[in-house]
Amino acid sequence: MVDFKACPRCKGDMVRNRDMYGEYAQCLQCGNAVHTQSARATFEVPIGRQRPGRPRKQKAKQPAA
Repeated sequence: MVDFKACPRCKGDMVRNRDMYGEYAQCLQCGNAVHTQSARATFEVPIGRQRPGRPRKQKAKQPAA
């Protein structure tokens, strides 16, 4: 996507790109590159048992004699 007259250095046209480090916008006239912020992933902790590992085995109930 091209942003016209968006370069902060020379007021040239900026094109948006992406590489392995993230998203950035680069000027077509002067080559100035500006990194853009992207939304970070959010992780939610489920409600309930929060201890790691396998659950303990339940003891077998003894029949009443």
